[in-house]
Amino acid sequence: MTALRGPQAIAPRRVALAAMLAATLLACATPGATEVNNAAPVAAPEPSRLAAARSLLDQLVPPDKREAMIEAIITPMMANIRQAVAQSPSLAGLMRDNPRAAAAIDRFMTREHERSMTLLRRELPAMFDAMVQAYARRFTVAQMAEIERFFATPTGSLYMTEAATIMSDPAVAAWQRNLMEASLASIPREMEALANELRDAAATNNAKDNDAPQSPPAT
Repeated sequence: MTALRGPQAIAPRRVALAAMLAATLLACATPGATEVNNAAPVAAPEPSRLAAARSLLDQLVPPDKREAMIEAIITPMMANIRQAVAQSPSLAGLMRDNPRAAAAIDRFMTREHERSMTLLRRELPAMFDAMVQAYARRFTVAQMAEIERFFATPTGSLYMTEAATIMSDPAVAAWQRNLMEASLASIPREMEALANELRDAAATNNAKDNDAPQSPPAT
């Protein structure tokens, strides 16, 4: 097969880069996508603290509203990611000049949105079980009761209602888009540097293999 060269070779690489960039951003946007902590297991909190923490979380994030609250966080994030990808200097021209590539990227983003929501819905019970333990380790029963009383007030209730919409506020959305665009701008350069390093590492490894003494043939 004849290798693609020049402009013909650039377009496929840009499409692949678009997919990698989008996947990276989506992974970073997913709540809870932090570095894995390999610390030793810690003791479980006292049962009284666990009960108080569960009661508090049920008030802060009622079980029947949890999926909607997660959707309220993820949807504006996804909209910002789509806009950042569309405005990225390395991708805007590709999406403008190649409608099929633009449609492919759009389908990819839609699939990732659906995948993220499916995963989060499945993991919601485990996430809240973990949060119960986290609250129980950080607050006493009396402190959690005080927090619960605050969120039972009109101001506390309003805060909980509005907190889920913060990510869709125009100022926050603009900041998030700017952050994503800055990240997208640097990734092509970093990908090129990584490719060069991998190429050099492969060449060094091959040179060592060629210099290694050959075993005599078996007799």
